[in-house]
Amino acid sequence: FNDNNSAVNVVVVNSNGLYAGTATGKVHKYDGSGTSWTLLGTPDATSASAITSMMLNDTSIYVGTAGDSDNGQVYLYDAGNTTWDSIG
Repeated sequence: FNDNNSAVNVVVVNSNGLYAGTATGKVHKYDGSGTSWTLLGTPDATSASAITSMMLNDTSIYVGTAGDSDNGQVYLYDAGNTTWDSIG
């Protein structure tokens, strides 16, 4: 994927695919077919802070961000709604 030459900070794999979180705050998914990645968005849209951690279950992605001035956040991605919500 092309993310303005951003570093990949986190990679997580489950049966649905491979997920990558970048230093520019974006989450991408690769489903194992072809060469294209799907951008799932930027959880922290206000500051696009770096993705520092990620956990998955069957339908959701949990992402931790660096935040601004050491006040990182946790976001939940609901695949059914394709939205990111701040949960802490």
